[in-house]
Amino acid sequence: DSHPGMNYSHLDDINLYHTDLDNYDNISLKRIQHFGAQLEPIIEEYLTNHEYRDSKALVSDKSSVAFTIPVIGLLNFSKGGYLLANSIVLALFCIIFSFALIGGRIRPLKVLVASAKVLLWAIVAFGIGELLAWVISLITGAKFSLMGILRGVQFDEWVMIGTAVITALIAAICYFFGRKKSADRISSTAIRKSASASGATRFSYNLLYGAMLLLLFLSAVLLFTIGENFFFVLPLGLAAASVFLWRVTNWRGWLLVAIVVTLLHAFSFLYIVIISLTMGALGVLPLFIVIYLALLLPLADLYTRKEKTI
Repeated sequence: DSHPGMNYSHLDDINLYHTDLDNYDNISLKRIQHFGAQLEPIIEEYLTNHEYRDSKALVSDKSSVAFTIPVIGLLNFSKGGYLLANSIVLALFCIIFSFALIGGRIRPLKVLVASAKVLLWAIVAFGIGELLAWVISLITGAKFSLMGILRGVQFDEWVMIGTAVITALIAAICYFFGRKKSADRISSTAIRKSASASGATRFSYNLLYGAMLLLLFLSAVLLFTIGENFFFVLPLGLAAASVFLWRVTNWRGWLLVAIVVTLLHAFSFLYIVIISLTMGALGVLPLFIVIYLALLLPLADLYTRKEKTI
């Protein structure tokens, strides 16, 4: 074989594992020998090496958290290291929150309201997604299972793509309408020409910190319950670090870096979630999209603003 080592293949559609279209003529002695030749040295090592006589030989004595980000690669943390990383994220959030509060960019009550709204809309999006999956299961005759595997829906990929696109569009429209409403409200009671821009900026800040506060809460809950929260703490850490570095270096490009890396993480993570759980967990997709965009849209807005001091 011109490609030595283990070759893995994975079908990313559960409906293609075993169907009426299976072609058993593709199973040949040559193909079986191909995989057998790769497995043989591994099996031999496992069966003959005395190190593996202990049933716990392959069990690590340390817990770790590992995840990947496209382009960046694999990130692996020990339990203590992961707790330290979470502590750093918390410290960064507290620092930027304090400076934003002192600088008059945010108001605690409005941040709390924004956080509650994001959580509410995320829950609503989850419910609509699951309702859509249930309706599709009725139409196709597939057996519906909440947060479970839904077999027999041949167009599930298009449903998931459509759901993601529509959710993102609705979230973007709601954001821009909310920003415009805030700008109009401020400008109607002020004489300054810059009042409208100030209102829009304040809306972006309140939503940004509201989304970060929600991510902080969800990260803490998951960290102390299951010990894993990278899908919440990573976007939070990137956003907090970018805002902190922006204030320290006065270079707004840090916001763009955070946006790009968060999107790389989001696309790969959501793809894995949907492929693993299938359409029975369709609600998970819009739920995460709402939360992620509540963070990313204000970051993008602040990055593109023309004002030098915001």
